[in-house]
Amino acid sequence: MFALNEQGFQEFVRDGALISGAVVMGVQFHRMAKDVPALSAYVPAEWRGDRLCLRVVSSNGFYQGIAPYDVPSDWSGGFADLDFPIKARHGPMLKGLSEGDLSILLAKGECEGSATPVASVAYWDAETSDQVDLMLNSFRADLVYAYVEGRDTPVKCEKLDEEDATTFDTRCPIELKSPAGPRTIETYRIVGGKPSPAASIVIWFPDP
Repeated sequence: MFALNEQGFQEFVRDGALISGAVVMGVQFHRMAKDVPALSAYVPAEWRGDRLCLRVVSSNGFYQGIAPYDVPSDWSGGFADLDFPIKARHGPMLKGLSEGDLSILLAKGECEGSATPVASVAYWDAETSDQVDLMLNSFRADLVYAYVEGRDTPVKCEKLDEEDATTFDTRCPIELKSPAGPRTIETYRIVGGKPSPAASIVIWFPDP
């Protein structure tokens, strides 16, 4: 298991929604937890010795958890369990959240960083899958498409059926394909019939 580094775990529950200016909020495979939620992630060997930051945010913006990790210098790549010590009083709330209620983003770098993220795939109380979800804040776009590097056909993203969603509102299902490695994904939003500037993220995918 990857232990938290010296900066430690931070957890916030707010009365009002947390509003983020980011487009990409999560890269994940999420299933509703039956008990205490467990977190794991694909961490490539190329990230050995690097600092990672995990962010978990509820769609209504009330909950946010931030956890920093250091990848061991001898890490050989693969899947790792992540220490994410949710406070007991928050456990019941998180346990009941469905697949469209959380965004989970594991990115390389410091938690204070604001650069375009380089991310991997996080798993919330789930085993590996042949598909992952890219969770987006579309800023009320009419249509959203995701273009995956090396693939000819774009992914048409879908609106989430969450009435109180404020931090993200769209899911893009991305099929995992061999070989494993980094892929650039660009998302395009259509608002009022006009395209908005593209948002880009590099995601390290595992083999399916």
